[in-house]
Amino acid sequence: MAVGFGSGSTPEEFGLFGLRETEEDERHARFDEDLFVRLADGSEFLLVAIHEFDQEIARTRNNPRLMALLEDRARQTATVPLDEVKRRLGL
Repeated sequence: MAVGFGSGSTPEEFGLFGLRETEEDERHARFDEDLFVRLADGSEFLLVAIHEFDQEIARTRNNPRLMALLEDRARQTATVPLDEVKRRLGL
């Protein structure tokens, strides 16, 4: 949930998180801000807007864990049919 971002924030969400209500234009402007995310398991992430695509590519290539993950996925040849995915997800 990204309270205070975008057009979908409700008065209830603002109240729940102790934030002041803002207008849609102000919330849209906040998309340029960094977003700190904390998962229930305690993992923490920082989501950062990158406006220059070349900077994004350079940061991606300099992330050894991400590059290893992508290389591993590129070597995978097995697929799962859509019907099987739906069955596993109970859809």
